[in-house]
Amino acid sequence: MPGSASTTATERSLANNTGEVVTRAYPNDRDGTYLARLKPGRYVVYVYLRTASTVDFTTPDVGDDATDSDIVTSIREYWAPRGLSAVVEVRDGSESVVDFGLVPIE
Repeated sequence: MPGSASTTATERSLANNTGEVVTRAYPNDRDGTYLARLKPGRYVVYVYLRTASTVDFTTPDVGDDATDSDIVTSIREYWAPRGLSAVVEVRDGSESVVDFGLVPIE
């Protein structure tokens, strides 16, 4: 699929509620999946696209939660296109999933 996470996004970062980046994550699998172990707290996921990327993030929260995008803010700068999720609450022993979809820029 054009614009798949494994070929387009270069980095995912997680920042705490003060904006401090607490971890950088790179894909662990060919499908772009990654895992980060975090302390309980509130986080925002940052997804960075390649410079001059030809894709953009899909519209958030449209359709099925398993297939839509959780990126609610998209910043289209030539040198640093990126997207940010809404705040994600991580609880002790729980799993939180933040996904993103990409579409070609027309």
